[in-house]
Amino acid sequence: MKLSKILGVFCILIGLSFFFPIGLGQIMQTSDDQAKIGIFYYVWWEATNPNSWDSTCVDTPLLGWYDSNDPMIISQHLSSLEELGIDFVIVSWWGTEDRFGGFTDMSAKEVFQVANNSQTNLKFAILVEPFDIENEVYDYDAIYNQIYNDFFLPYSSLYYEEDGNPLICFYNDPGYAPSLTDPECMSFDSRFTCKIVGEEPYTQWMYIDLVKSVVRENQVSVTPRFDNSFLVESKMEFQIYPRFDEGMYDFERSQIGTQIDPRLDQEVYDHEWQKAIQLWQQGQVKTILISSWNEYYERTAIEPHFDASAFDRNPYLLYNKTRTYIEQLRQGKPISLEGPELSIKVIPEYPSALSWFGFLTAFSGSIVVLKYRYRKREDNN
Repeated sequence: MKLSKILGVFCILIGLSFFFPIGLGQIMQTSDDQAKIGIFYYVWWEATNPNSWDSTCVDTPLLGWYDSNDPMIISQHLSSLEELGIDFVIVSWWGTEDRFGGFTDMSAKEVFQVANNSQTNLKFAILVEPFDIENEVYDYDAIYNQIYNDFFLPYSSLYYEEDGNPLICFYNDPGYAPSLTDPECMSFDSRFTCKIVGEEPYTQWMYIDLVKSVVRENQVSVTPRFDNSFLVESKMEFQIYPRFDEGMYDFERSQIGTQIDPRLDQEVYDHEWQKAIQLWQQGQVKTILISSWNEYYERTAIEPHFDASAFDRNPYLLYNKTRTYIEQLRQGKPISLEGPELSIKVIPEYPSALSWFGFLTAFSGSIVVLKYRYRKREDNN
């Protein structure tokens, strides 16, 4: 009797797995493995520096034009990030070769110190930027040792680990210092897990992929918009792209400004998140990176701010959207994508032959279980 019942339940589960393959996959993902959500965080903002919060920053943070090394600002940022459900923060770091680099180094250290004092649950990693744009030659040993001694050793409990080692990201920018992230030139350190971040084909993690969905090493990025039109000279023209344009373009090396959903009314951010959640539910990604918390030059910031062009002037518009989608991700809610641009599907429109086989298998299993229950009731009587 017991064997018959076990076989019946087994048939039901096997049948349902064929008939609803995506649904059961989603349940397995939400119960066994949780997506890691990271965000890029910039520490170059200096209120007294006219080259920092300049005229190209058309959006204003709700906290005002702040200093990135202000402990009060950092504390408020970390609280907001933790409230969102962020797992780890990738802090931009520009070496110590000049005043700019020295300021970002000091600010990055302050971020780690404030986090350490606040006993936050957030984890942190360093993003090495192409800071030496003149020589294009990097002392990798010095970089690794400095990050290990200044950021990992004093704050090992705070430092984010990937594949069992502390994570270091290197930002790829071919227009400035290709040798920093050229796989043929880079040297790696066994103490760290290193990821090259950018849009080039050889990068390991994507920074922005608004054009089309790109999954690399189980990672995908989400970005609310892209708008660098204020960074180019006013005499230059700029292009406006729809939310998912199949044509490829180069963000960094384009000689004209680029705008993607500058008014935030084309639901680019919604589709980015829906795409990312479905990719995770299907087991294709483990890490979701948000670009960014506070990159105001390219207008990708989700930090609460007064927006210069958004159709909805609520300063929490992008922040609240981010929190909503992270909650959906954590709760394992199914996501439905609309629009012809995306091809990801949750359930086929009509059952395939394999699905019919699953249905018949499940039906047979149900008959076995019902027969067992009927006989069991007769025995009890």
